[in-house]
Amino acid sequence: GSIITRQNKDIIDLRSCVTVAQANNDGLANKIKALKDEVKVIKESEEKTKGEYDALKADKDEQGEELAALQASLTAGNEEAQANIDKLENEHKSLKSEQEEESKSHDKKPSCLPVLPQESISPDLGAMDNHKE
Repeated sequence: GSIITRQNKDIIDLRSCVTVAQANNDGLANKIKALKDEVKVIKESEEKTKGEYDALKADKDEQGEELAALQASLTAGNEEAQANIDKLENEHKSLKSEQEEESKSHDKKPSCLPVLPQESISPDLGAMDNHKE
């Protein structure tokens, strides 16, 4: 009978070991689940942060493009303004040289008859207006 009693005791000991092991397993399973949940939260946070970063980067890129466009526009405006200045300077030079040519050619021509003042051509227009009364 002592062998059976000892075997029963061993079985009871083994059962309690299994119970402890199962409790440990459950505890570990809960820890694993908690860790998985934490990892999930971290990943979601990372994705959100990455999304915010991508949005900021896109915004920065867009601002960079706008700045480049403004700089290009400014450069074009400056070039256009410079072209207008050059054009005006050239026109001024050509007008000046034309005036110099004209003044040289005037010196060579004989002086024209003096132009009569406008009043001396028709002296009685004013008088005719007075007679209308």
